[in-house]
Parts: sequence; structure tokens; C-alpha cells
Amino acid sequence: MIAANPEAAVALWSSHVSVTRYVMRLYDYIKPIIVVELSRSLSKIHISFDGWTTKGGKRGYLGLVAYFVNNAGLLVDLPIALPQLIGTHSGDRMAQVVLTVLEDFGISSSQLGYFTLDNASNNDTAIEAIGYKMGFIPAQRRLRCAPHTLNLVGQTLLWGRNLEAYDNNGGNLQVR
Repeated sequence: MIAANPEAAVALWSSHVSVTRYVMRLYDYIKPIIVVELSRSLSKIHISFDGWTTKGGKRGYLGLVAYFVNNAGLLVDLPIALPQLIGTHSGDRMAQVVLTVLEDFGISSSQLGYFTLDNASNNDTAIEAIGYKMGFIPAQRRLRCAPHTLNLVGQTLLWGRNLEAYDNNGGNLQVR
């Protein structure tokens, strides 16, 4: 690498934690800017979140995205947090994490709009807990993710109730 570009040596990450440190420093720098941007929103701030677990089940995460119209009148979709989800992906646990993120970003109940989530039952439980804490009726703020719903409809049309048929490994492919 140095033979091709002598300046490359100083640009390369020095250890396996360099990227993590850089990302965390960048996040800490950008977060106050995002808080100000959210406080100036011309619209309600709508939230989507989704949890997943790394391969092997070692770590769980909950990604949160905010959607709003900024003070320039532009529609913004902004990933705001990716906290580790420790423990189960229960609705109550996810609600605790979401409430902490909302508080960290200064999103009050009066600024909060809708939640667009997939159809998992733990999302229903999470919205109930968030609604209780923030003073809104959960059924009036919980939207279903249209692409997820269309995916479920497509799977049902293609494979009916045979859940195993959707496992698209090589054995399920038919070459003609």
C-alpha cells in the first residue's frame, strides 16, 4: 500500500477499534446538530424502528429513524440511533430503548407523530408502552409498514400457509 501511495499509511485505521472510536466521536459531534434540527421541525416527527440480532445471536440492536419536514420545508428521513438492545426483543424492552432515544433527542410528546413499524406483535406492545408513557392512544399512532405488508401478502399468494416454502435455499429452486 505504501509503495502505491506513501500517504496511505497515515490514512489507514491503526487498530480494530479505530473505526468504532471514529464513528462514536462523529456521532457525539453530530447529535447536538440533529437535536437542534429536530427542534426546528415544521411537522410532527414520525418514527420507525426495527430490531435485529447479529448472526449467532450475540448482540441485538434497535435502529431508529426520524421523518420530518425541516425548517427549509424539505422532507427528511434521518437515522438517529442504533442502540444495542440488551436482553430480549420484548415490546416493553424496545419501548424503554425508544423512550430513552426520544428523550436524548429532545422529542416531546407534542412533537411526536406516527410510528411506522412491521407487523411483529412486540411492536404492538412497544407502542402501547410508549403511548402510555407519552400520553397518546396507541391505535391512533401505529402504522403498518406497507412494503412489509405487501411482502406478507405476496408470500401468502405464492406459498399459501406453507411457511417452509419461503425458505429459498437451493433445494427449493426449480430450474427449467
